[in-house]
Amino acid sequence: MPKSTDHFAPAGGASYRLLGADEPHPVIESRLDGKSNFVILVDHAGQRIPRRLGDLGLPASELQRHVAWDIGALAVAQRMSEALDAPLLA
Repeated sequence: MPKSTDHFAPAGGASYRLLGADEPHPVIESRLDGKSNFVILVDHAGQRIPRRLGDLGLPASELQRHVAWDIGALAVAQRMSEALDAPLLA
C-alpha cells in the first residue's frame, strides 16, 4: 500500500516523514470488495498521534476525551460497513 500520507512538506519545499518507520499506517481500510453503492468514510476515528508530535501539548486526561478523537465513530462506521457491505476508510 502506498504511504503518500506519511510525508509532510512545510513551506519552503523541504519534506520529512511524519511517521516513524515502526508506526502503523494512519488509514484503516476494510471491506474494499464490498458490493454496496456506498463508501463509509470516518475521520478522527482513533487516538493515535504520531510520535514525532508528542502529546500536542495536551494533558493525558484530554487525550481520552472528545477533543482528541470521535469516541465511538469507528465502531459505528464498522457496523454500517458490515450492514451495507460497504467499503470503509477510516
